[in-house]
Amino acid sequence: MAALILLLLFSSGCSGAAVQTPATETKAAAPSTSPHNTSTAEPPTLPPPTPTSPPPTAYPLPTLIDTNEELPSITVCAAGCSYRTLQAAIDAPGTNDSAIIEIRDPIHSEAGIVVNKSVTIRGLGPDETIVQASETPEDAPDRVFY
Repeated sequence: MAALILLLLFSSGCSGAAVQTPATETKAAAPSTSPHNTSTAEPPTLPPPTPTSPPPTAYPLPTLIDTNEELPSITVCAAGCSYRTLQAAIDAPGTNDSAIIEIRDPIHSEAGIVVNKSVTIRGLGPDETIVQASETPEDAPDRVFY
């Protein structure tokens, strides 16, 4: 652009001594409508933003409970649970097909359990719960679940 200004000044008959270089030029350039406007004019002053509420979230807020893990609806243990035996928990009128029965004792002894509903029976973990027919192997030759 400086070359174009110099060329115009020389072609109009001005001497080289009268030409100002862009470094010493103090006149501001007129605003251009070109998309490549390089004007250094100050942008207009905008009012300060007003506080607004945050936009609604597209996802629900996280909860403190892991919703992938269902809580047991029925518990079985020697004392302090819903039932003392698995069979009593399975046979109870309130036990539906989607019930979760949790064994809370580390070792649960009960023989001949008939599971005739689509319930989930779970313990405290694979290495934490044992379901056995009897405390002595000689007394329990049959299986635990039917």
